[in-house]
Amino acid sequence: MTADKPPTSRRTLDVRVQVGMRERSPSEGVLVYTEFLGRGCRVAVDFATASAPLLAIGEEVQLSFSGGPHPASSAASSAAGRTTFRRDGDLTCRYQFEVPERWSGVISPFVNRRGGMRVAPGAAWPIEASLTTLDGELQVSTLVRDLSALGLGAVVASEEEARLCAAVELRVTLRLPRDDAPLQLAGLVRYRSLAGSNVHYGIEFLGAGESGRDPDQRRLEHFLRERQLEALRERNLAPS
Repeated sequence: MTADKPPTSRRTLDVRVQVGMRERSPSEGVLVYTEFLGRGCRVAVDFATASAPLLAIGEEVQLSFSGGPHPASSAASSAAGRTTFRRDGDLTCRYQFEVPERWSGVISPFVNRRGGMRVAPGAAWPIEASLTTLDGELQVSTLVRDLSALGLGAVVASEEEARLCAAVELRVTLRLPRDDAPLQLAGLVRYRSLAGSNVHYGIEFLGAGESGRDPDQRRLEHFLRERQLEALRERNLAPS
């Protein structure tokens, strides 16, 4: 059994539920994970409770996927599924759907096992980061430009780049909004590029794609899912 990573911020599920010839209004949800089983796969989707579909356990549904991470997934595709699980919360409703083996190929282009949901922090919820060399002698504070479960992008002042230019592996401390306890992660600097008078760092988290991830990695993934659900709720509340 292989559990896939949460999706990118564009990788949402547009679920159209069809009963006989009657189609209900579609509900947009966030792909939480996909498990490829011996026969077929299981898909878990989180919906904002206010706009979640009302499905009976065992109900046959038609899932319409759009917004995947690969060119092959640029157009919407559909697969038949069966509702097997539902969990209601104040803000989030989670469903699981089992999809037969013959439809698994439809889902594959929408799943990036190496990818992660990426968010761009805004002025209302900035994310601070500290980058520290392994020997602890150099530490740089910065703001995160974009963040996923696999890594982050951050802008470093040119004078700080002069101090960090020899560093390949860094200790990364993240301070997430509404979370008093900082996250401690290890990362590799994969690229550096000029960004105006500053330098943009692309940092990959070590061990992010492995099983048995540490608690801070799981906290980060939870934060990313919550941010995407908040974005969905904001879109639902926005005047049409």
